[in-house]
Amino acid sequence: MSRNGRDWTDNFPAVTKAAGGLPVERAMLDGEVAVLLPDGTNELPGFADVLSGAHSDQLVYMVFDLLHLNGRDLTAARLEDRKSALAAVLTSAGDASGPLRYSDHVVGHGPDFFAKGPARLGIEGIISKRRDAPYRGTRSREWLKVKCVKRRRS
Repeated sequence: MSRNGRDWTDNFPAVTKAAGGLPVERAMLDGEVAVLLPDGTNELPGFADVLSGAHSDQLVYMVFDLLHLNGRDLTAARLEDRKSALAAVLTSAGDASGPLRYSDHVVGHGPDFFAKGPARLGIEGIISKRRDAPYRGTRSREWLKVKCVKRRRS
């Protein structure tokens, strides 16, 4: 489901199949679907390209949070605890190079990471969350999205 409630299941068949194969009864994951480029960088796909079938073999779901697991609401748990549970679920699935990818976190030094990371890695930006905070569905002081904007020098 997208942030605004649109069901994209049919548009991401490999991601859907991989998620359905996770060794859980039920889970709610949070992440972003992106195109993984041959050089290992990624970019958010243009949805028109994805819908036409372009890049479908390169689609990955970068999973960065686990909100519910087997009937248990994890949203009140600390981010570190949710990510630990997420890593265990994805590791037990056994396919680290498949369409579901664990999006690790970098603890501390956010400004330094941002200065060196996103542009070089070809990523859109960084989601910054307090590691001791519960899940919040909206951006706040505990949950920021810092975009990397490429600018042309004149």
